[in-house]
Amino acid sequence: MTKRQADYYLHRIYKLLADPDTMFRHRKFKGNLHGIAYADIQGMIIDMRKEALTTILHEALHLLYDWPEKKIREYEKGIADHMSQLQWQNLCYRIGCM
Repeated sequence: MTKRQADYYLHRIYKLLADPDTMFRHRKFKGNLHGIAYADIQGMIIDMRKEALTTILHEALHLLYDWPEKKIREYEKGIADHMSQLQWQNLCYRIGCM
């Protein structure tokens, strides 16, 4: 994935997080589960104790695209690898505004 592609998907995620219809909740999950996305209600539930920021990227991609899990993981990693410090801060800010 190129930096340009990563920025495109990250901006789509920013837009999703800024949408007032997007529901964001947190709770503790048992086992290896980090988060769940519900496309029908445009919401996600994240375990904030476990790699929360990359999990939010992952679940947001599930809300935006009907892709297989392998492709979601690949794009999540590509986006995270290309994000600058400022982009990570912007992601935290957008989550805080929800």
